Amino acid sequence: MTTIAPSTQFLAHQFFQAISTRDWPALTGILTPDATWTFPGDNTLTGTSTGVDQIAAQAQLIGSYGIRIGFEYVMFGTDSFIIKLHNTGRRGDLILDEHLGTVCTVRNGRIATADTHLSDIDAMNAFFLPRTT
Repeated sequence: MTTIAPSTQFLAHQFFQAISTRDWPALTGILTPDATWTFPGDNTLTGTSTGVDQIAAQAQLIGSYGIRIGFEYVMFGTDSFIIKLHNTGRRGDLILDEHLGTVCTVRNGRIATADTHLSDIDAMNAFFLPRTT
């Protein structure tokens, strides 16, 4: 029987904590130097951020929209985990109420890839369009 390393469980919680508290040094401390973070859709978050600096900038961009990140649970695989979140926010008349899961692959005790999956891509596209102000 395969067990999940306690370090992977801790890493999942560190990732959520770093994103939700906007602790960029902590975030960069748990990523591999060549880590990637991918978002679907057609908005300011869409695409793949590569490397610690780009991922930190992506997390800062998300934070700049005033998103409230709600932790729901973590699911573990042998070399990966999924963080299930419920994100909400308001920007003018736009309301975000999004369920998402981010699949993170772990390599040498650090996150090597993060691939975010969304419940409502159209809502994310509307909310994260470039701001005019």
